[in-house]
Amino acid sequence: MNKKSLLVLASVVAGLVLLLALIQQADHGSSDASDRLLLDGLAEQADEIRQIQLLFPDGKDGVTVHRENDRWVVSDRHNYPADIGKLGQLVSGLAEARIVEEKTSDAARYVQLGVDDPASGGSGSKVIVGGEGFFYEVILGEVAQRDYRYARVAGDARSYLVDRKLEVAEDASDWLLTDIIDLPSDLVRRVTISHADGETLTLEKTTRDETNFSVLDIPEGRELSYVSVGNGIAGALANLALEDVRPEAADTAAAIAVYETWGGLRVTVSVFVEDDTAWLAFAADAVPQAEPDLQESADPTGTGSDNESDPESEAAKLNSRLAQWQYRVAEHKKNLLVRRWEDILKSR
Repeated sequence: MNKKSLLVLASVVAGLVLLLALIQQADHGSSDASDRLLLDGLAEQADEIRQIQLLFPDGKDGVTVHRENDRWVVSDRHNYPADIGKLGQLVSGLAEARIVEEKTSDAARYVQLGVDDPASGGSGSKVIVGGEGFFYEVILGEVAQRDYRYARVAGDARSYLVDRKLEVAEDASDWLLTDIIDLPSDLVRRVTISHADGETLTLEKTTRDETNFSVLDIPEGRELSYVSVGNGIAGALANLALEDVRPEAADTAAAIAVYETWGGLRVTVSVFVEDDTAWLAFAADAVPQAEPDLQESADPTGTGSDNESDPESEAAKLNSRLAQWQYRVAEHKKNLLVRRWEDILKSR
């Protein structure tokens, strides 16, 4: 191979090396932006977080969640327990979010991405995560490419596209631990609904293998709208979840629904109506059982205790969680707890 050929070959090789470098740079972006964590260090400090504050645009109320001893509570809902799952998703999402692409550093263009600070009237949502001696502030902008989102670390002019959607609920009630009680209808033996005006409904099963609950004392000349109408009422406390919560308020109940289980647990639900909104209060106790052989293990509290055979223990657990609170629940669940005769009988 002559000298001229060697020079040509060297030139070709150099060109290929340069091309490869350009391709790699295009794929991975610059070393100071692409594929690095948005909040470097948050993952290592996640266990030390003491408070999370959320700020929203358009004058919406913010949300603050904080750690109280060994539990997380929603500050804006009277320190009611928070949904740890949602908090974990938010923190892990922030800690794992990686930069896909650097975007604008021009403050005049922040509004296009939604990363302008809501504390200054901007359209973004700000998340402030902090603990003793540290805090992180990030402004979340518009969702992009379905699963990505624009974001900007507060105080940094640069904005980014990150590889997480990072959804943030804007109502304090959305951060509450929603589980109230889970009492399936197959554990229920009897239900009595008493209204303030004296009207009362009672339904029961005499044996556990009956398909439908019997409604007692049906008015003469009337009949049920359908034979299984009592089953829905009996199942009203199954997977019961809150929509909002408030501290217990003194009032007169519009209706009281009492649920008795085969195992001897009694759950009393008092329904209070205020400004067309119904709030439920719960109390539990144990009742003597004439047929103790009918008792069996279950978990009506949703705590995993598997211990309805000890109704006093179950009642204590329920009361420790639910006493001193009133709950707003889904309308269809509330309606089951305040059924009247005209709701379950055929029209005249």
